[in-house]
Amino acid sequence: MNPKLSICSILLSLTTFISINNAKYHPYNGKIGIECQTEDGIIFLRIDEMIIDDKKLDWKQLDYNASSCTSSEKIIENKTPTNIEKLELKFETDIGMDFEFLKIKNNTYEMKKITIILNETLYEKDEFDLRYNHKFKIDTQGYHCDDLINYLKINKTVPNVKDEISVQFKQFQFAAYLSHENITNIAFKECNPLPGNQLVPILVGSGLLVLMGVCLTIYIFMRSR
Repeated sequence: MNPKLSICSILLSLTTFISINNAKYHPYNGKIGIECQTEDGIIFLRIDEMIIDDKKLDWKQLDYNASSCTSSEKIIENKTPTNIEKLELKFETDIGMDFEFLKIKNNTYEMKKITIILNETLYEKDEFDLRYNHKFKIDTQGYHCDDLINYLKINKTVPNVKDEISVQFKQFQFAAYLSHENITNIAFKECNPLPGNQLVPILVGSGLLVLMGVCLTIYIFMRSR
């Protein structure tokens, strides 16, 4: 093999994936947490319970050898080159989950995307994405979302297919770009309402208003008789 070609292929692979590290089990407050070291810092994730289309995922089914963190190729964000940090989880039930984080300006980051990958043969569904635009501070703070429900749409690469799955995270805690491994020192604060769980309170509130209006109308009608 040509030595120049060999060197070029090595350099190409280094620019495509800067670092890949296996996910590690990290006990936290008696619960299972996942931790990964990336090029730009540590990613930590803990979810008490995950339910995908009424199917509960057990953390015991997580394949740590197939789960990893990657620092992918640099992209231009706000005119600045930056890495996308990705935590990839693989479960023995032929379900995969990807969490992508993107560092942005002003010492903040975004959870750029959550992806659910299903075995198409078993589930008759393939890949679903949910994108976020919410900004989180990079410091010793983590973020905690209580009972987060999202409806993920099917990947846009599949034309003319309208499908979705329900994904529920109970006690979802995460932190990214950490400079130290001492997770117990993180102060988790409540994250702002994220896409997907905002619609429920609106619908409930609207329903109550309609019900109150109907009751008031019936009351006025009965009083006038």
